[in-house]
Amino acid sequence: MFPNSNVVACRLDYTPVDIYRQILANLDISVTVERSKDYVGSIELQGTSGIGWKWLASASGTVTASGEISSQSIKRPIGKNEFDFEFLAKIISASGRRVIIEDFHYLGSSVQEILAHELKSFWDFGIYFVVVGVWHRKNFVTFLNPDLAGRITEVEVSWTTEELAQSIIKGALALNVMIDSRVTKRLADDSYSNIGILQSLALSYFEKMGISETQIAAIELDSLSGVDDAGMAYADQIEAIYTLFAESVSDGIRKRKDATQIYAFAMWAIIEADDVTLIRGMTVDEIFEIANKRQPRIQKPNLRSVLRKFKELQVDSRGNRLVLTFDDPTDSIIIVDRALLFYRKYATRKWPWEEMAIEAQEANSGLPPD
Repeated sequence: MFPNSNVVACRLDYTPVDIYRQILANLDISVTVERSKDYVGSIELQGTSGIGWKWLASASGTVTASGEISSQSIKRPIGKNEFDFEFLAKIISASGRRVIIEDFHYLGSSVQEILAHELKSFWDFGIYFVVVGVWHRKNFVTFLNPDLAGRITEVEVSWTTEELAQSIIKGALALNVMIDSRVTKRLADDSYSNIGILQSLALSYFEKMGISETQIAAIELDSLSGVDDAGMAYADQIEAIYTLFAESVSDGIRKRKDATQIYAFAMWAIIEADDVTLIRGMTVDEIFEIANKRQPRIQKPNLRSVLRKFKELQVDSRGNRLVLTFDDPTDSIIIVDRALLFYRKYATRKWPWEEMAIEAQEANSGLPPD
């Protein structure tokens, strides 16, 4: 849709400044901030290539210098959040590259709110970003900043069960295969509205049925056991992902000695919740009802505080692999990676949080002082 885009993938610890630095880095522009003791200073932008200097020169209204282009730089007074939005907007405009901010849901709530307000500043300068993320309420970015109302269009990218079923049927017809409607429904239901899961499941199903090319004579497939086999095969493929997820969360829980039980009982309640609850969002009240019944000393304010830190438990050293997140506006845990629902349906593994919760409870540890 936007060829040669300027793509920034957000990470858990990113701030708006980090995003703007990455935007410039993608344009071969480095940033150096100089501050004095009274915090007054300047920001230096340097073209690290001829292309980078070209954008800087265009934005500043200067003529591209000859000679050693990589040494050319421009200094400007520090503006809001170190950046002069108008000048940054001119650089982005000069590049002609649309900025796409991916994985918006990785950012902290406060950072999301700041960025939503700064998007309005860029809009005023004629710069329009594409923001991609997973969130639980419609018009979430407008919710963060009502001033964006009428200035932003939210496009929901999702697949209905019917659309997934039609995708299977079209693929099967290309192979000269007819699939029983029960098989089609099972494959679509097991995909949890994710076309990527559907593709992997369908491929595995056809392999189990011995279909690897277009059939000379039309055949019909109606094996439901083949769907089970395909599901188990795909679950085996993604097992490493959720093993790492379980290990990361478990390690994170153990490091939080004053709240070990709260984290463990919360995870226990969340992971055993049904699909419908997790897809719509599991509220703090629902999690508290289950966790408090198992451990009466857990208090709701402490639980909510713990849930807000769930992002930190999951991501790896590069800030990747967010599976669950806390949604402040709805006061609930939402599932970012629906493949988890598929995996737990077919996997036989035992999750570690139940054992951790019981051990900490028996040792009378891992709870804040009464």
